[in-house]
Amino acid sequence: MNGSHIGAERTLVVLCALARTSGSSGHSASPANIFDPASTPAQSIFGLSVFVLVTVAAIFIVEFRFAHLLSRKFRDRHDDDRSEPPQIYGSNQVELAWTVIPVLVVVGLF
Repeated sequence: MNGSHIGAERTLVVLCALARTSGSSGHSASPANIFDPASTPAQSIFGLSVFVLVTVAAIFIVEFRFAHLLSRKFRDRHDDDRSEPPQIYGSNQVELAWTVIPVLVVVGLF
């Protein structure tokens, strides 16, 4: 495992722990607490918000990891001649992938 991946996971764990403990201190400025839903609609809204939070956090971790790996793989090299690689246009598979995957994520959130 890479150090940055572990760091991202630790950050997510700390944020989740803070979210869970923030409501238990009893020093809230408002009597309403989003981490302690009291009504039936609040329970379903809370469940949906947790689902969205977990989904977005998972996407963030995967994307951050992917960006980190690519930045390490394609970093500047001393023997690089700085010329452009051959350009390929019209890849239907790539176009379809980066259109369908975000649509599926959005459909899954709703």
